[in-house]
Amino acid sequence: MIKRLITITALTILLALTPTLIIFKVTATASEMPAIAEEVLGKFRTARLLKNLEVCTLKSELAGDLMLSRQNGDQMSVKIDLWLKNTNQETSWMIGVTRLAWEEPLWRTTENRQRAIDDFKNRIYIECFDEATAADDQAQK
Repeated sequence: MIKRLITITALTILLALTPTLIIFKVTATASEMPAIAEEVLGKFRTARLLKNLEVCTLKSELAGDLMLSRQNGDQMSVKIDLWLKNTNQETSWMIGVTRLAWEEPLWRTTENRQRAIDDFKNRIYIECFDEATAADDQAQK
């Protein structure tokens, strides 16, 4: 019972002092608010850019899978039908990337097929990276 009373008393004192502490902290740092706000915005922009680059990695992997299908001799129409049956906000992008993959030649050797897959993944990643960094630059202005 005494332990509970002491805990309640301590919480009451802490809660009673909290508004004062908060007001003091805000008053004491009012001149620093623009710098703090800029720091928070900078962290937000960095987090957004990192998230966009994660999306770029996913797009690159999808592009690699599409190029693998191309190199295996799969039909483009089968892939397009797949995208059309499962439409979402990325459908038009996926159809476009599918079209790009099927513009690439069908290679005979394993080495050339792997090079085509890696080059295509890099191409898609670079395009996405450029879009993400350009969007980030625009957001900072």
